[in-house]
Amino acid sequence: MSLLFNTRGSVVGCYTDTSIPKHAQQPMIEMISTLLVTLVGIYVLIGILVALPFILRGAGWLDPAAAQGSAGFRILILPGAIALWPLLLWKWAAAVRRRQ
Repeated sequence: MSLLFNTRGSVVGCYTDTSIPKHAQQPMIEMISTLLVTLVGIYVLIGILVALPFILRGAGWLDPAAAQGSAGFRILILPGAIALWPLLLWKWAAAVRRRQ
């Protein structure tokens, strides 16, 4: 419900917006939030699938010092590799192409 005001700021009436029925508003919000959560979940899942091979082998392709990295180092770069998987995949593919 919204209020209507006159030029002096006094309330002169009220109205309800009937363009979108009340029962249709909430499911749309739930649908959008479900879609966003699903997309983020897919992004993270792909990130995990790319990050695990990257931290085991790909980091050495990009940086020779990373090839000698300890298990602690690899655990430390895992969250960043998951979050930045598109960039790391692109750079890893470019490094592989350069070495061939």
